[in-house]
Amino acid sequence: MRRQGRITGYHNWGEHVGHVRKHVDISHLWRPCSDQDHVFAFSDYSLGDAKQSFDHGLWAVQGNDIRALCSVYEIDGKLSQSTSLLSNNDDILIHETFWLPFLEGSGFIQKLDCAAGTAVIDDFLYGQIDEFGMPLLFFTGNENWGHWIIDVLGNLLALEYFPELADRKILFSLLTPAQMECLDLIGIARERIMYLPAPSVTTSSILLRDAVVTSPPPESLIYPWLSEKMRRGAGGPSPSASDRIFLSRRRYYPSHRICNQDEVERLFEDRGFHILTPETMSVADYVRAVSRARMIAGASGGALGNFLLAPTNCLQIHLMPDDFRNNFSGGSVLNRKFFGKYYYPLLDRMTMVFGDTANPLSQAFAKEGGNGVMGLDLPPVFDLKALDHAIMMAEKRLAIEDRLSR
Repeated sequence: MRRQGRITGYHNWGEHVGHVRKHVDISHLWRPCSDQDHVFAFSDYSLGDAKQSFDHGLWAVQGNDIRALCSVYEIDGKLSQSTSLLSNNDDILIHETFWLPFLEGSGFIQKLDCAAGTAVIDDFLYGQIDEFGMPLLFFTGNENWGHWIIDVLGNLLALEYFPELADRKILFSLLTPAQMECLDLIGIARERIMYLPAPSVTTSSILLRDAVVTSPPPESLIYPWLSEKMRRGAGGPSPSASDRIFLSRRRYYPSHRICNQDEVERLFEDRGFHILTPETMSVADYVRAVSRARMIAGASGGALGNFLLAPTNCLQIHLMPDDFRNNFSGGSVLNRKFFGKYYYPLLDRMTMVFGDTANPLSQAFAKEGGNGVMGLDLPPVFDLKALDHAIMMAEKRLAIEDRLSR
């Protein structure tokens, strides 16, 4: 049935149907990144955006008879699921408004009037497949490791600010064994965990009789909290833990691959780095292995989410395809905002090195049939001199920090 709904945030979602909200002021915790002149201008995500995430504070909103509208879609041959929350008076909860132009005409949102904050919705195809009557904390999930670490696991930081939620069950989409282990490490009891039913159709809905939704904390708060929480849960460093770590992507062939992987790994080994393949380890073993890291390096697809589990004061060398430049300093506003929020808190201690995706080796590999390489996953060729320079500059910085700390 087509009808008009309202685009709302945590501060006003369900305000006319009795949703109860609690707000925590965190503006005093704001600290700007000192490296404002980093390699990226961050023209669409910068100081103002990062500060605004603190000015908004943290919200916990409790409502009754909420509908979770689930859409299943295919990206690069893989099924993914998105979930939107609709109050019983058709308020749509939208946290990041830069997504709005991309929502019109997809799923249940037929038309948008961003200026008026209204939408024409049609949820006729979203038949109800389940109902939860007990008090819940709604979290869903994400099959992507990096997004799981930041956008799901990291958002559990909200529980530190809203202790009254401690007795509620937590509703996730299906979790992998590694994700379950993460929840164990940060102290989420398994008896608190409940699952959204796996949809058997492309569109469906679930009725939540009593649910709380929390706003995502700023990444600048998530990162140190997550690092400390996971390392404490995993125990002390492993006896073989190295202070120089390179994260190999060999086991992820063909996606997230480096074309000249042998040369790159040999360079890092020659510079004293220990090579880890995180996907072959338990989460706890990985966390223990990086617990002494003072420098950690890795390529896109297995870098950011894994970097965050190392000590917060270690230096990071992020190997990226050169087409990722547009995600920061060019391309769409969506990409600049989306990528900027994840990387902005790390600029003080991260060096980005870009590999060449226009190289014939990269192009030839991308044209091979059935290799699973996605549009933003061209395997780059990295300049060994550029990598060596990044390592050398990081070593110099560590030496200066050591001298100043004496």
